[in-house]
Amino acid sequence: MTINEYIPYSQIAGKLDIKKGDIILLSSDIAKLYMQAVKYEKSFDPNILIDSFIDAIGNDGTLLITSYNWDFCSGKPFSCNKTESKTGVLGNIAMQRDDFKRTKHPLYSHFVWGKDKDMLTSIDNIDAFGCDSVFEYLYNNKAKNIGLNCGLNKCFSTIYYFEQKIGVPYRYRKYFRSTYIDENEQSSYKTYSMYVRYMETKSSFNGDELEKHFANNNALQSYNINGLTHNVFFIDKTYDIVKEDIINNNSKRFMKYKNQNNNGINTENIKQDICNKLFPMEKNINKYIEYLKDNYLG
Repeated sequence: MTINEYIPYSQIAGKLDIKKGDIILLSSDIAKLYMQAVKYEKSFDPNILIDSFIDAIGNDGTLLITSYNWDFCSGKPFSCNKTESKTGVLGNIAMQRDDFKRTKHPLYSHFVWGKDKDMLTSIDNIDAFGCDSVFEYLYNNKAKNIGLNCGLNKCFSTIYYFEQKIGVPYRYRKYFRSTYIDENEQSSYKTYSMYVRYMETKSSFNGDELEKHFANNNALQSYNINGLTHNVFFIDKTYDIVKEDIINNNSKRFMKYKNQNNNGINTENIKQDICNKLFPMEKNINKYIEYLKDNYLG
């Protein structure tokens, strides 16, 4: 690639399938974007990149930037104003800006700009992927999930919402409790949940085949810009494809799990396995309390 072929990072949003009024969920891995910008433009400002997406959707659009952090699961406090994102630099940049505001869920929060900012940041959903979550909003409003230099395996957290909405045998809702510090710096002890995998299913995720299926069915557009691949997932279309795979194919396009070829794992067997581990409890009650705590209570 020569300097004459280089497209400035501030122009990338304009090259993607983004329209005025769009709702965008933005995930990113900008390390290579940064290196290219320094090489060809001598500098890189992530605020300029964020502003380019704001310009692309306009005042009638809504931009959400992922700021997920799972420390709450291990009992660490969550602060709306201070807990950093573990899903890309852009979430931490948005945290420093006055025009973005954070949604409330301590595990799957988003920084939001635009038309629906106040509505989204007023939601206080307990369940990360439930019917009152940000992900439900994204699905109902035909949002686009954009992965800057990242594919389905790294950016498409919406699939967990799909799994819960449809129902899968390898996940269950798990609750976590810790200190929660809201945007007004008020502290309380709160409980939240997310849809996690049963340890007994030995499940593993790989979305490479599903990503190809999305592309073949017009649910994904990929763009090669400066040698990097940027993806636009159309959330409503991807849902239909995932639903079909879960119901008719045991999730085989993106998930492997125990007894998958036998029409899914029997959750009654999971319950029986737990009972077998728990009884007789009097032999080692502390061991079984720890088992419940580690695997089911959070």
